[in-house]
Amino acid sequence: MATKNSYLGVDIGVSGIKVVELEEQHGRPALLTYGFNNRPAGEFGKKLIDDPAAAGALLKKICAKAQTAGKRVITSLPISAVFSAVINVPTAPEKELRPAVELAAAKLSPWPIADIVLDWKVIGGGKGDKEKSTPVLITGAEKSLIKKYLDVFKIAELEIMSLETEAFALQRSLAGGDMGAAMILDLGGERTNIVIVSGGVPMVSRSIGLGGKLFTTELAKRLGISEGEAEEFKLDAEKLELALGPSSATVGSESNALNEMYGTLLRPVTNEIRYALELYTNQDTVGAAKIEKIILTGGSCLLPGLAAYMSDSFKIRAYVGDPWSRTIYPEDLRPLLDKIGPRFAVALGLAMRSIAKK
Repeated sequence: MATKNSYLGVDIGVSGIKVVELEEQHGRPALLTYGFNNRPAGEFGKKLIDDPAAAGALLKKICAKAQTAGKRVITSLPISAVFSAVINVPTAPEKELRPAVELAAAKLSPWPIADIVLDWKVIGGGKGDKEKSTPVLITGAEKSLIKKYLDVFKIAELEIMSLETEAFALQRSLAGGDMGAAMILDLGGERTNIVIVSGGVPMVSRSIGLGGKLFTTELAKRLGISEGEAEEFKLDAEKLELALGPSSATVGSESNALNEMYGTLLRPVTNEIRYALELYTNQDTVGAAKIEKIILTGGSCLLPGLAAYMSDSFKIRAYVGDPWSRTIYPEDLRPLLDKIGPRFAVALGLAMRSIAKK
């Protein structure tokens, strides 16, 4: 049963919704319940959020099935729909920074400044002269998109406490209080998000319309099987090794069939990663913080040998993140939570928001 200290994190994806309910126990987040419903992309004819009535009804159904009791929600905007940048503005008292921030945002935003809701946050650290300039993280989203979210939660009879970007939720669940520099690679079915965090702040956020579904489609084509069968194959290392042939057995080998597929299919993703790294390195506010690790998450991050492939490609340690590591939960749920964890990193990070602030 939820208490006054319970919070719902709601992640609305392209074709499904994930919900996590946490409560505070001695200053730590504790799992109360969770729920999800994934539908094939395109079932609604468009992104789920573009049909607030259907999304609101689905969310209400998920909450009922999961027996959530709380009504307070933290939800997120997708990285692909958010404008985000780190800028330097002339140093002034924080309450006097808004005009300079809005001027910079107007120059950088892909949308007219009058059509967006703008949020900004002064961040610490940097190469520049702090006496003359102040680093600020700005984010913006179209008012029309935010209205859709408000409509969804009104229909679901839930109260939005906060609306933030996926980047902050991923940082919270996967990096927590780690102030070092890391890249979070969120590999979904339809999109891949790239977030570089430093000092606890998302410094670079990128999104590309390519995900694990492409790998499923290619695997089905190569093996002459259905995409449903390919979904099962792609997460089973032994099946893949037998299906692709002996050359797939040595992960990291140049002759490895699986790595060859990664190299071909993920080239747009690896190119985008290199671009994100370049953006991060060239930011005046970053300083000399070196990226220490690549944290993999998302429904496609468990592809066999993918972490090793990323480590080898970028010479940075890569591993699958554990979003539950800072959360209290029943030990008998551990096997299931390990299996679903990569898909729940955003929802969990959202639910942690108010607890983490205390």
